[in-house]
Amino acid sequence: MAAADRVLYCVSGAWTDAWYDDPSAWWQWCSTFLGWSPEQWQRFATSWYSGSDRVRRRLTDETGLHFFDWTRVPGGSIRGSTRAAAALIAADLGALDASADVTVIGHSKGGQAIKHLLAEGQVRPSRVVLVDAPLDWLRETAGRLMGLGIDRCRLPPAASPVPVVTINNWLDPSGGRLAGRRNYQTLVWQDYLNPYPPHGMKGFLATRVLGDLGALPGGTGVSVEPVGADRDGRAGRVADVHAVAAAAGAAAGVTEATPDGKTQTAGVAVDVYEARGAGGVEDGIGDGRSERGER
Repeated sequence: MAAADRVLYCVSGAWTDAWYDDPSAWWQWCSTFLGWSPEQWQRFATSWYSGSDRVRRRLTDETGLHFFDWTRVPGGSIRGSTRAAAALIAADLGALDASADVTVIGHSKGGQAIKHLLAEGQVRPSRVVLVDAPLDWLRETAGRLMGLGIDRCRLPPAASPVPVVTINNWLDPSGGRLAGRRNYQTLVWQDYLNPYPPHGMKGFLATRVLGDLGALPGGTGVSVEPVGADRDGRAGRVADVHAVAAAAGAAAGVTEATPDGKTQTAGVAVDVYEARGAGGVEDGIGDGRSERGER
């Protein structure tokens, strides 16, 4: 089966060893990337959760959705080295078709692993999104001292030609954010509660961020039918994760789902910062724009 020509490679953060088997936290980013309806995501998530390795490989080939498995790294998502994770990510991306349009998104510790990937420069995805990632010296050092496997990494602005944006890069005294890179700053810390990451995925920004980066599809997504037996009787809960997450977000006044599967913010202000100064220090401030209603 021919592999998808568009790829979304997702790298989660600490305490996410189970997210390869259950990637529900990525639902907004994946659905927006592929133009899926809620029902299409539910079918995919159920198929993935209950499917064998062979079924998952087929789903990956059909959809272009890749989820990094932290159990491949000694120490897992909590103690595993971000440098070691970056080497595995590079191998995965290097195995893709050279013509594939690859979007890489990293959340939290996963974003710091992608920073290593960019610094090494062996593979160059089409674009990168870093969500709530510890990119600055202070948080990198704190993560290392806490034993979280954060390997400090310096990434000069000129080191990578890959388009990179950050989300909620709120602490950056050392210039860890690349000069000239856009940051989408929001006051939202936890945008939904089920599944529960330590801090939310900021999926309500998926349409805006992926659109700005030119990563959105020109047509409709791939329809995936359920495949395989229920694993330990738990696959059913994956099917309604979208509904639970949407309800939680709406109750918090953060996000709401639209009928076509995309999302829109519910009164959440988002400031966009441009880091123009030398060494990654910002000259400007947020433009004060709010995302309300449809994008």
